[in-house]
Amino acid sequence: ISVTGSKKAVTAVFSVIVAAVGLPDAPVDKTQLNTMIALAKLAKQAKFTAATWDPMNAKLAVANSVKANGLATQDAVDLAYCDLMDAYNALVIRL
Repeated sequence: ISVTGSKKAVTAVFSVIVAAVGLPDAPVDKTQLNTMIALAKLAKQAKFTAATWDPMNAKLAVANSVKANGLATQDAVDLAYCDLMDAYNALVIRL
């Protein structure tokens, strides 16, 4: 597609395109998710009960999948972060 002409014409074409397909969503910020994944990876399985380790490890797997997904929404990233943080905070040290 070639768009030539005045600024007014280009703006008009742009407006038609935006109306048809919409503007892209804001970029997804995975900073907190990446930090939480790094923290969870530092945890050592032998130090925690299986009852709390297994759920945290499952949430870590989900978080890694969301991190790798280039189409993940901000809501999906935020949910993965919160779920992993909750599971990490629920870890119980073995006695």
